[in-house]
Amino acid sequence: MSLNDGGAIVAMAGKNCFAIGVDHLLVQGDFTIAEYENKVHQMSPHLYLINPGLCADGMQFAEKMTLRTANYVASEQSPISPDTFAAIASWELYARKLTSPLFINPIIAGFYPDSGEVFLSTLDMAGCETRKTDFVAGGSAQNMIMGIGESFWQPGLSPEQLFEVCSQVVIQACERDTKSGWGATVYVVEPDKVTIRKIATRMD
Repeated sequence: MSLNDGGAIVAMAGKNCFAIGVDHLLVQGDFTIAEYENKVHQMSPHLYLINPGLCADGMQFAEKMTLRTANYVASEQSPISPDTFAAIASWELYARKLTSPLFINPIIAGFYPDSGEVFLSTLDMAGCETRKTDFVAGGSAQNMIMGIGESFWQPGLSPEQLFEVCSQVVIQACERDTKSGWGATVYVVEPDKVTIRKIATRMD
């Protein structure tokens, strides 16, 4: 994606848990705008949305999906499953692709409410979905993360191991991408708790 406000973003699956790592830098072109930490949007207790791409479009999409989620829960009287959420998100993006497309590549991470199985998915700006069982990446450091993640990630990681792996992937990606950095936040989500930690990355 050429229209991108930077970022090193990754979501990884572990054993009965998943982790989300996001940097804090917000850029526009080659110019630093701000240190921006609110890149992760919690849609439900076990469902998260991150929108790599243009920040303004990402915020707009998060607000739309928050409303869609609330409407679904109210009408169905049950929690929204990650695959249903992904289908709605895909439709929202596809419906706008010819009129007013959003320049984002959403990442969805969550648990299935009935089984507790980890769900990881990413969408392109036209709503085409790709589901993964290991990890997904986004932002300007996406290519770096994919290569580094393949070296670090392995199946069955415990929450603490997953935190270490996710942290290292984000740190190393920020070292290789000038549009990422200024610290990062790692979320480790388990069925009964969420652990949020901040880590140091390059600040130039």
